[in-house]
Amino acid sequence: MTTSATPSPSLRLSDRLRGIIAERVLEGSYPPGTQLKDTTLADEFNTGRAPVREALYTLEMIGLVRSQPSLGTWRCGVDPARLTDAYELRATLEERAAQLAVPCLAEDLLTLSHALADLERAAAAQDAQAYSRAIQRFHRHIIMMSGNREFLRVWDFQHWELRTRVAAQRVSHELVDFIGGHQAALKALTVGDGIGAGQQLRGLIERFLRVHNALQTPPSADH
Repeated sequence: MTTSATPSPSLRLSDRLRGIIAERVLEGSYPPGTQLKDTTLADEFNTGRAPVREALYTLEMIGLVRSQPSLGTWRCGVDPARLTDAYELRATLEERAAQLAVPCLAEDLLTLSHALADLERAAAAQDAQAYSRAIQRFHRHIIMMSGNREFLRVWDFQHWELRTRVAAQRVSHELVDFIGGHQAALKALTVGDGIGAGQQLRGLIERFLRVHNALQTPPSADH
């Protein structure tokens, strides 16, 4: 069931607008190809154009909208190239974070176990939204476990809470297939094998990219 966005009042206005617009794109209220004008959105939200534009620029960086400078509008739709670039960066970041995360504290492993349990339930129910939340908790916690503050800063700057929702929707028919890699990564971290855990995390991302890229390939004329 889709819920309406109710962003926290403590967020900056542009962040709140970003959340509302992203929710509309993801739930289909703004289907692919929809044109968004900053003036129209500013009128709707009773605000100036600056925070609206800032929100749209962020969503363009994530790949949810594409700007049309000559027209002064943005067109809704996932940008496959931006999504691929972001995940290639993430693969490198997570692989190294896992290596730095060992030896792991018991409470960190417990946090990952809880996120994995939520992930398994969401996959079984084919609940892409719950799945993306669990994925976010699992992977971001490994970044935190690395102890590298720059890793965490880069992670958060990439707005993975939204990118992950986009990704989960795109492979919603294969959510269960990604569980094994997460289980193997947690097992490796539990025994202090950071290299093995990093390889599992990179493998998960590379697998997603293969599925994602296959979705972009038109059927062969011979079939």
